[in-house]
Formats: sequence, C-alpha cells, structure tokens
Amino acid sequence: IDANGEIIKQVFTGDARTFDSRDIIDNMFVFSVPENTDKVFLKVKTSGSLLVPIKYYKSDEYFKEAGNFSQFLWIYFGVTFFSLISSFIFYQNLRESLFIYNAIFTFSILIYTLTDFGKLFQILWPSFPIVNQYVSFIYLGSTLVMVIFSSRFLDVTKNSSWFKYTLIVIYLSFAFFFILSALGQYALVFSYLQYIDLIIIIYNLTAAIYLLLSGKAGGIKLFIFSWLSFIFCTFIYFFGIKGLIPFDHPLVFNAIQIGAIAQVMLLFASVSDKILGIKREKEKSDDRLIKLLEENNRLVSEQNTLLEAKVTERTKVLQEKSQQIEAQNTELLQQREELSALSEILLSQNQLIEKQNNDLKENKVLLEKEVLERTR
Repeated sequence: IDANGEIIKQVFTGDARTFDSRDIIDNMFVFSVPENTDKVFLKVKTSGSLLVPIKYYKSDEYFKEAGNFSQFLWIYFGVTFFSLISSFIFYQNLRESLFIYNAIFTFSILIYTLTDFGKLFQILWPSFPIVNQYVSFIYLGSTLVMVIFSSRFLDVTKNSSWFKYTLIVIYLSFAFFFILSALGQYALVFSYLQYIDLIIIIYNLTAAIYLLLSGKAGGIKLFIFSWLSFIFCTFIYFFGIKGLIPFDHPLVFNAIQIGAIAQVMLLFASVSDKILGIKREKEKSDDRLIKLLEENNRLVSEQNTLLEAKVTERTKVLQEKSQQIEAQNTELLQQREELSALSEILLSQNQLIEKQNNDLKENKVLLEKEVLERTR
C-alpha cells in the first residue's frame, strides 16, 4: 500500500498454489516491494502451527544472503551424498548392515530437509500443489527411519525392558499418526510432528547415555555429540528467529544446515567407530581363540609325545617278553625232543627186558622138564 492507502501490489502464493505463483521464484517465500510502498500487510492462513519470520532486504543484500544460504545448503548436500556413498562402500567391504541403516537414515534426512525447504516442491511437483498436503507422510516416514536406525545402532532393548516397551509405544504412535494422515487429518498430524521429534530425540539421548554409563562406549559418544550438535544449532536458529541474537548472521541464518551437516558427519563417524569396535572385539576374541587352540595343540603334542614314549617303552617290554617266551618255547621244544628220544630208548630197553623175561620163562620151563625127567 502506498502513502495514499492505495493497493499497488498484491501477491497470492503459498504451498497450496503452484510454484510459479510466487513473486520471485525461490524455495522460500520472497516478495519484491515497490519503491513507493508505505505499508506492507501480510495475511497468513495455515491449517497447523507456523512460524513466520519476516525480514526486509535490499535486493543486493538479499541475493548475497541467498548465496550464503545456497552455499551452506550445497555443502550439506555434498556431506550427505558423501555419507551415502561412503556407507555403501563400507558396506561392500565390511558387509555390516549398520552402514545400510545409516545410508537409509541419511537419505531420509536429505528428503526431510528438501521437503522442509520446499526443494522437492520446486523440483518434483511445482504444478501440483495438492501434493504438499501429503508431505506429512514424508515427515513421518523420515522420523520413523530415524527411530529404526537409532534402535538398530543403540540396540538397547536387549538390556532394558523399559526402553523396549517405550520403543513399542513409539512405533504404535507412528502407526496412529499414519492412520490419521491416511484419513486426511494432516493439520492434526503437523501440529504434533514437532512433539514427536522432541520425544524421539529425548529417547535417543536417554538410551545412549544409559549405554554409555553401562560401559558400552562403541560409537555412543559420537552418537550423543551428533544429536547435541543438532539440538544446539536448532536453538541458535530459534534464538535468531526470536531476535535474541542477530538472525542475519550467516552462522545463525544457516544454523539448521550446520547442525544437519554436523549430525550427518558425526553419525557416520559413530557408525564407523562402532563397527571398528566390533571388529576389534572380534579380533581380540579371535586372538584368544587362537591362543587357546595353540595351547590345546601344545597339550595334545605333549600328550602325544608322552604316549609315544609309553608306547615305545611298552613295546620294548613286550618285545623282551616275546623274546623270553620264544627262548622258553625253544627250550621246551628241545626238552620235548630229548624226552621223545629218552622215551624211545626206554621203549627199546623195555622190549629187550620183556624179551629176556620171555627167554628166562622158556628156559625155566625147559629146566623144569629136564629135572622132572631125571627124577623119574
């Protein structure tokens, strides 16, 4: 409106209209203000909660600011794609499924960010704004992937029934909100999305701290730092919107991207650290197993040596016994032969004696006859 109260420019735009309805083609809502403008009125209609930070720029200042924003956004995209590619490479080399979970989670964060900044609307469906009302599925799906990745990374449900049942409640809540979205209650779902994110962040940090205090530090510290860095940058951005700190500072205006960059990098590092920790534990376990096998082989070798010595000694004794038995058998055979010869001698003598006895008997008979004849 100019100084006379006349409307000099009127723009109708928003996520419910086609992308080319925007005054300046940008993923943010940017409007050019005529030079003779006296007042600007902004009418905002939304079906859910909405923050509407407003800032006035000169054209050169805006394009400089937009350039800075694009630089941080492209850095974020670069880090995200690097994490994705690295996760797949590590998976191919190590065959650890946790890298696949990390890749899916990183991709979900990328989709979440592209949706949040209107890039998907600008690139994929600029002429179909009706699709924007279904983005609650994207937000819910991305957040659900975050829960799945965190539960897989932390694996805390094995050690605590409380975390296990809490995770079940979270999954049931997602099922409930997906049903609400399917029924067309998008405004209701959007109004609770930020609370869902907050609850999940608290759950992840609580579970991670619990594991850290339990002595399971494999990648847990980096996991905690990743979420704390994102939360810290989110607060910086929020303070900037509220005017508590200068919002036009590049680090404040791009705090969300910076936090997301730190989160993606630290999460990838935490996954790598966890896998390396598992590998180190496996190597230690393998070393212990190898030492046990070597000790077992040593004992078996000693037992074999001792057994061989005993077998050799026993064999020697048996050989000596065998030689003694053979000698005894030889001696017995000789004695048998001698007895056999003696038996033959005795038999011949016995025959001779019997013959002599027979001769004596015959002579006696003859003598008796002769005596009898003489006496007659």
